[in-house]
Amino acid sequence: MSNVSIMWNFLMIFVFIAPVYRLIHNIVNEKEQKVRELMKMMGLTELPYWLSWFTYYILIITVISFIMMLLMIPVFTHTNLFLIYVYFWLFGMSLFSYSIFITSFFSNGKVASIAGSLILFFTSFLI
Repeated sequence: MSNVSIMWNFLMIFVFIAPVYRLIHNIVNEKEQKVRELMKMMGLTELPYWLSWFTYYILIITVISFIMMLLMIPVFTHTNLFLIYVYFWLFGMSLFSYSIFITSFFSNGKVASIAGSLILFFTSFLI
């Protein structure tokens, strides 16, 4: 693996590890405190619940992707800025499904967020 691809992996993980950590921690904490079951008793269905998490995460990823696009202007001088934005945004959105997948294995928020972050970090260097 070349030095450029290793550094690119570090950049992508460095940018997105905090939102992934926070999302995993918050979802597992809701499961731990049984907030979701309480909301179901009050009449909340699955769709609004997951749409709220998706909306929350999509706003964060949109802002992060826009900031990263602006920071990458000097690096990618001959590239379309929209493509850079889409690249970061799609990678961030793929981490949403990763976070949901990780939350299904844990019942403690702190353990889940640490394990999820470590798994993301180490698996990003497999290829």
